[in-house]
Amino acid sequence: MAYSFLMRDLQKKINSMDDFKKIFSDDYENFYLYDFLWNRYKVNYDEDDVSNFLKVIGSNYMVIGHNPVNRYEIFGKQLIVSSSFQTDKKAYLDIDLSKTIEEPEDLRDLIKFLE
Repeated sequence: MAYSFLMRDLQKKINSMDDFKKIFSDDYENFYLYDFLWNRYKVNYDEDDVSNFLKVIGSNYMVIGHNPVNRYEIFGKQLIVSSSFQTDKKAYLDIDLSKTIEEPEDLRDLIKFLE
């Protein structure tokens, strides 16, 4: 099973692997990178955009951080863990890579919280 761990959010402009690779270009005015860093779920993209992005990169689900959520949230095929300074409970994953993970919901028991 393929899955992706991203520190930031996806963006709608990525419709192919060539688009995805543009995130890493050396261009100072890189709107692909800008959107990738600053887009927010529910505001800049929806669950269909998540599914489209995952198809493009060949993944089944993704995990992101750096969003103001309370502990964690599942948004479509995206698990969002709280790592923002705006929340009290910071979260991380303690993943056993020998276990099969089919969906973001399978990660719930692996979420740990910083005190």
